[in-house]
Amino acid sequence: MVNRERQIWHCFGCNEGGDIFTFVQRIENIDFREALRLLAEKAGIELTTSQRSEINRNEKTRYLDILQTTANVYHRILCEVAGASGAREYLARRGVTDTMITQFQIGFSPMAWDLMTQYLLKKNFALDDCAKAGVTIVKTEGRARAFDRFRGRIMFPISDTHGRVIGFTGRILVETKDSGGKYVNTPETPLFHKGTVMYALHYAKSAIKEKGFVVLVEGQMDVIACHQIGMTNVVACSGTALTVEQLRLLKRYTDELRMAFDQDAAGQHASERSIALALAEGFVVKIIQIPDDAGKDADECIKKDRAVWDAAVAAAEPFMQHMMSSLVPAESSNVILKDARRKHELSQKIVSFIALLPSAIERDHWIQQASMVLRVSSDALAELTKRAKLSTPAPMRVATEESTQRGGQQMRVLLEERIMALLQEEFQLLEEVSALIDPSQFSDTTHAALYKAWRTGYTLPTAPQTRTTLMTAPVKDSTLELLLSAVYSDLGPAERQTELRILTKRLREIYLTEQRDSLIREIQQAESAGNTPRVSELLERYQKLIS
Repeated sequence: MVNRERQIWHCFGCNEGGDIFTFVQRIENIDFREALRLLAEKAGIELTTSQRSEINRNEKTRYLDILQTTANVYHRILCEVAGASGAREYLARRGVTDTMITQFQIGFSPMAWDLMTQYLLKKNFALDDCAKAGVTIVKTEGRARAFDRFRGRIMFPISDTHGRVIGFTGRILVETKDSGGKYVNTPETPLFHKGTVMYALHYAKSAIKEKGFVVLVEGQMDVIACHQIGMTNVVACSGTALTVEQLRLLKRYTDELRMAFDQDAAGQHASERSIALALAEGFVVKIIQIPDDAGKDADECIKKDRAVWDAAVAAAEPFMQHMMSSLVPAESSNVILKDARRKHELSQKIVSFIALLPSAIERDHWIQQASMVLRVSSDALAELTKRAKLSTPAPMRVATEESTQRGGQQMRVLLEERIMALLQEEFQLLEEVSALIDPSQFSDTTHAALYKAWRTGYTLPTAPQTRTTLMTAPVKDSTLELLLSAVYSDLGPAERQTELRILTKRLREIYLTEQRDSLIREIQQAESAGNTPRVSELLERYQKLIS
């Protein structure tokens, strides 16, 4: 049924409805932007794009062209040039097949000083663009000169979620005193931000969704070894410690993270830091335990016995269980737990991670488990957990460091802008978003006013607003459209909706964190004043807030 007067439609068969835009989206299976463009063409209306948006798009395209061209050339050098035989032999020794070399477009950068730079210049790419893309280094001191960033290295292209090359990791083939680090990454560029990308995610995302979990390993060779045996839900951190941004990227595809970092001290440290971040972001974290005699990482384990690796991934155990059994092995628990101070230290470490769990039920479950392992009353552990949340011990500080930074005014405004930009595109989620945040939680008055207008229009029972009316709201439309194009142009409708849900929850978390911090300050003031009734009242409010 179509109501011409109100410009809406409704299908009684599938119980869906909306305006002309949602109708075209459903019929043509396209997103809102494409529906808008299609209808504009039919109506003879020219859609304009801001000049800045067009400039940004052109720059991005140039950088992508440079990076893809560079990847193609390095790949051809590896596969065809006699001078790359050492690189081919190295990969063969590591067990990398030709199929994997082709799929991951692995390449080789010769020791030549400026071979790639000169090639790109001959292809009419600008030197400034080559430098901004991270392929060329330009020295301006003294006599100006330009040379290749990567020389004598096996090249692993790093791609975004849509498979577009945005950077590289280069592994030195022959180490010398002047070769620099063993691994060199593309520097921060307009396209490449090391802490926001995951190696091989564009290959792994479908398998992650299908299997319901992601396997996180440490390096590119670990990833390639896993994909080579058909385990394709595997990614790596691109040579950096796991970041909150990377976790949120993975959150689009799964809530379960199985980790297999190296078993050495550095790997264990990185693992604990990553676990703290993942728990704080609401992931189910499991640990893949490689047997001591089966290799220190996924690549070594697979080469020794693929079945052992498969079994280790399948048997990954919840982090809390793994930590408790590691800290207090059953065979030596009687000795360890005789020492009261040692018992206290173990309790402190365990509850510091329990305190990160977002669910009160999960916290209670692991408090009960820890009580049995440590032979400490659950009440005592619950009290320690409460203090851990109040005092923010070391693992919590690591996990919330970036959350605190996000709570700053500038980052919060950026978060609000992204929510509004996504909501403008995925407006059908307004009711869902409204259930979590209201206009009073926005720090920017402009965002608050626009969001309030959208909510008011959306909920009017007698005159429901259509997307057409709301999209012409007078505040920030062009800015939001530019932001959407600049940040989320590579996401499809489903991914945009997932991102919107994540950001909405994050804004609510920031709001709740502010409320929590305010209560903590009030509790501390009341304790200093010796006002016990006030302390009890505030603690009760605090418990309700965090439960």
